[in-house]
Amino acid sequence: MEGMGFYTGILTSNGTNVPGLDDLNFPLTPHTQQTSNDLPSAFQDDDVVEVQAAEVAGCRRAGKGASHRTKKFDKDEDIVICSAWLNVSKDPIHGANQTRLSFWGRIRAFFDEHKTTKAIRTENSIMHRWLTI
Repeated sequence: MEGMGFYTGILTSNGTNVPGLDDLNFPLTPHTQQTSNDLPSAFQDDDVVEVQAAEVAGCRRAGKGASHRTKKFDKDEDIVICSAWLNVSKDPIHGANQTRLSFWGRIRAFFDEHKTTKAIRTENSIMHRWLTI
């Protein structure tokens, strides 16, 4: 066994007494000594545990880093976006002399004025929806 590395010696020991996990002793604290008989009955039922896991997953979304997504665009909003794009892009007064920010700002203003839903949409979300349409 001399000349072998530690791990190689453990793996290749032939019949010698090598300590394993069964030989290790870990001190028990009051928290680790609790058995399933000591738990409330709600924690022993598998169905309750699954419901609690779903509730925890729902709570994570409300915390830091949660998604701030709103509902999907509906058909009426798509129609208003198309109408806004046509009205703003074909405007003879401003025409093609608009910056990207002013163009999409005017589209959002038109959208906010004519929408039928209460959803709040940003210029960025309206622009990405237009690219999808």
